[in-house]
Amino acid sequence: MLFITEDITDTYKTHARLSVTLGNKVDMIPVSSSNAQLSRRIIWSATGLEYGEHSVAVKHDDESGVFATVDYFITETIQGFLP
Repeated sequence: MLFITEDITDTYKTHARLSVTLGNKVDMIPVSSSNAQLSRRIIWSATGLEYGEHSVAVKHDDESGVFATVDYFITETIQGFLP
């Protein structure tokens, strides 16, 4: 089985830079803001996760006055995946 998780949100120029931690690995998200308002954007994903429990933390990593948004996470299992 292959496990995939994705962070879905909208982006706009008033949105903060974010970082996501999965287990002990920190990823900076470079595209959490944009000049035009864009909806339902995948701004982070992880693939190839082993079966089991995983911790995901999202952190506001920007200056005061801009806000962070996370609409939802999707986690999928793909049956029959052979590495």
